[in-house]
Amino acid sequence: MNPRLVGFWVGLVALLLVVGIVVGRGRTTGPPLDPDSTGPTGTRALVETLERLGADVRVGLPRDGEVGLVLVDRGVDAEHVVLERFVENGGTLVIVDPRSWLSPDAAATTTTDSIEQGT
Repeated sequence: MNPRLVGFWVGLVALLLVVGIVVGRGRTTGPPLDPDSTGPTGTRALVETLERLGADVRVGLPRDGEVGLVLVDRGVDAEHVVLERFVENGGTLVIVDPRSWLSPDAAATTTTDSIEQGT
């Protein structure tokens, strides 16, 4: 077989593999509710929607004047202390994770109840 023809086919297969890898990386997956994940359980679409509505979205602990959103609580005690102080100082914290240590007692509230700021 012609060495140039073999080289052509090997090069073509290598190019197709590289293209497949690059194109396949367009969709990122991560743990459920990951703000960088575009997978079925990711929340990248939520981040992009909020940004397009004018919100300045960042991942991390909220600062004064911001609204915090806890989708899944994986925090350590030090982070919980920071979030408790944030709320005590009048910050708004939305907690979606019902198992979060920061969530109010499920028996005391329903999904339609509001909790006063500072609580």
